[in-house]
Amino acid sequence: MQYKLWLAATSHLPRAWRSSLVNVEHQLVQAKEFPFCRIYAEDQSNQLVGYIGSHPPFDWKAELHGPPYENLGWAIPFGFPWTWPRNTNLAERLYREQENRIPEIYSAFRRDIYIQRFRESWSEQLDFLRQHGWVQISRAPLLGKSLFNAEAPPTNVVPATRGDFEKIGDFVTDENVNYVSLTAQAALRLYDQGWINGEYAWRYADRGIFVLDPRGRYVGVTYCFGTAGEWDNVVNAAMTQAAQLGGEEVYFTVTEKEQEKHSRLSQLGFREVDAGIYMARRAD
Repeated sequence: MQYKLWLAATSHLPRAWRSSLVNVEHQLVQAKEFPFCRIYAEDQSNQLVGYIGSHPPFDWKAELHGPPYENLGWAIPFGFPWTWPRNTNLAERLYREQENRIPEIYSAFRRDIYIQRFRESWSEQLDFLRQHGWVQISRAPLLGKSLFNAEAPPTNVVPATRGDFEKIGDFVTDENVNYVSLTAQAALRLYDQGWINGEYAWRYADRGIFVLDPRGRYVGVTYCFGTAGEWDNVVNAAMTQAAQLGGEEVYFTVTEKEQEKHSRLSQLGFREVDAGIYMARRAD
């Protein structure tokens, strides 16, 4: 039910990530260890109409985690109060309830900062956070390209298997395009936890591997690796596969550490269409 509510509440938001039931189930494992880290709201018919959640604190290290690529201390992923139908009063109540509960839920941990990520185009959600004392700490452009008139995908693009990610080192060999280079161990963990959605993963012969995140007219490319000299070709294969899924735009997130990736995508005709906005607030 939580996953269905997320899909409904974010259906109007451009470039909203899809998530998956595998990933939701993985995240709910933490709810068993920390029973009050999820808060749900039901209507009089016992239908779920809102929820908010948090994740246990972890030590955010510049060399291990994403933007802003600096040590943040012990960070708590602080969820957003999603409601459906949209209900601003309920959202406020969910937010305040989680804010009040967190010190007790994670009392055994050091707590330095709350973190959250949205799209720059999601003005309503960003305004909500700013009204509650959050500030922007980093911005990562989303480079996109129209998929109109896209060609059919090459015949040697096939669904990727878990075994392909076990051999991810065969594909993570291109010239410094991606800031993050996955090891087999990391790739399998992401696959098993649903962060890599196996339903939308493809292998382009022995040239590379890519993972898509389709949602309506937008298709994100969450992972894209190519063998030496093949990354651009893998991008083109990802674009054609995205078009087959009904996408009208394909996009990549490009962090400040990925200047080569930015340059290569620009040469392929990608332009900035949005941005990932990383928000934070000091934990009380």
